[in-house]
Amino acid sequence: MQPAADSRCARCRTPHHSQYCPLDPDRFASGDIWGISEATRVPIQLILYRNRPAAARNSREAGLSSKWSVAPKNTGSGKYWEYNARPCIMMSAGDPYSSNGHPICLLATFHGAAVLQDLPEVLRRFCVPISPHPLSAQDGVHLHITPEWLKADAWVIAWLYVTYSPLQGRWQNKAPGSSWNSSYKLDDEAFAKLLDLCRERRKQWEELCTQDKELRKRCVVEYKAMNARIKREAGLVKTRKEKDEPVKLSPTSIYLPKDTNTMPTHLVIGGFRLGYQWKEKQKG
Repeated sequence: MQPAADSRCARCRTPHHSQYCPLDPDRFASGDIWGISEATRVPIQLILYRNRPAAARNSREAGLSSKWSVAPKNTGSGKYWEYNARPCIMMSAGDPYSSNGHPICLLATFHGAAVLQDLPEVLRRFCVPISPHPLSAQDGVHLHITPEWLKADAWVIAWLYVTYSPLQGRWQNKAPGSSWNSSYKLDDEAFAKLLDLCRERRKQWEELCTQDKELRKRCVVEYKAMNARIKREAGLVKTRKEKDEPVKLSPTSIYLPKDTNTMPTHLVIGGFRLGYQWKEKQKG
């Protein structure tokens, strides 16, 4: 599928290509795009296991070993892979070296999947295309990044949560002619839209799970099956082993109030423990 534009969208009609060079490159503002050593399975687990935190610590039950779950990086052996940086949207201003965690929404490409039918149900319900995605023109629900994103297969997972994974610096704008310190962000309008989408998608999900008690279970089965298929096709082996012992720091979901676009830190709740030790990035 080819990149598409929505004629009803002002940004699609007039794309923004001006560079974003923040005055303080060592701190981030709400909506800034940074790189992070994070797996896509983290928000997916928070969605699927919010009411069953113990299950998310069991790698066998959660089906964690998958090409969908990690940003792959070839280590030179030809058959091993490990965590690599992927872009995320910083959902509040802050210090990248903070030990209090960072509210984010994660971006992903899912290895070129460009139609919702190629994604498991849990992702179909939370993934929002980033323009110039082929689905941008279909129902009008898409987001724009400033300057415009270069690739046409990117999604944002509209699930807001706090992570303790190490940040890897600003996501660099590598468009031809860009300056060395050029980066990406969501403008105020796009940021407010993403917050609304996080609220709406979460509310819809919780209502559906209340009506259909088997929905989460079906989504887990489907997600695990797709993971297994993709892993078989890729023939990849993950080097980092997940363990079941608890760790000190865990990602946590954020519940947004209906009457504000601000980020209330006191509303951070939920979460589960992951099967490997988080590492904090050190200053200096």
